[in-house]
Amino acid sequence: MANGTLKVSNIQTSSGSGTITLGQSGETITIPTGTTVSGAMSNKPGFLACLSADYSLANNVNTVIPLDEVYYNDDNVWNTSTYRFTAPSAGRYFFYGQYHCDDVDDADFVQTRINVNGNQDISFGGKTNREILGQVYASGSAQSQMPNCSVVLDLQKDDYVESLLRHNQGANQVVSYEFSYFMGYKLIG
Repeated sequence: MANGTLKVSNIQTSSGSGTITLGQSGETITIPTGTTVSGAMSNKPGFLACLSADYSLANNVNTVIPLDEVYYNDDNVWNTSTYRFTAPSAGRYFFYGQYHCDDVDDADFVQTRINVNGNQDISFGGKTNREILGQVYASGSAQSQMPNCSVVLDLQKDDYVESLLRHNQGANQVVSYEFSYFMGYKLIG
C-alpha cells in the first residue's frame, strides 16, 4: 500500500464492536499540537477552586474550607455551596490542595487533609484507616506556613471529596485567599 493520508470522519470495526489497532509495535503515533482529545482519552472533568476572600479559621477544628470561586470547573463537578468535588463517573482521580496561614508561632502546626465521602480514614494500598494529610510546624514566632497534600484516588460515581484545614495556634488564623486552592481532575487510562 502506498503512503498517504487517510481522511475519514469515523473509524469503527466492521462488526460494530471489537478492537481497532493504530500502528504496530515500535511505531509512534503523533497527535499534532492544537488537536483536542475527548472521551476516554481526556483528563476531564477537572476543577480548580479558590477562596474569594481571606478566611478566618477557628482553632483546633478540622474545617472544610469554603472555596467559593472557581478558575475552571469542567462538567460542573465542584459545588461552590457545599465545597465538594463529586465524581461524575468511576475512575482514578488526582487531587492537590494548599493553603496559607500567615501568623503561626513556634511549634504550632497547620495541616491540610483530603477526605472522601466525609471520612478522613481512607483505604488504599492494601491498608485501612489511612489519612491523606500534609502538616507543617512553625520554628519561630509569626511565621507564614503553607501546608499542602496530594493523592490519587480510585472513586466511584457520586463519591465526593473535600479539602480541610486545621491549626493549633490558639486563636483564629487568617487563611490567605491569594495562595490557597484545591484542584483535581480525572486521570487518563
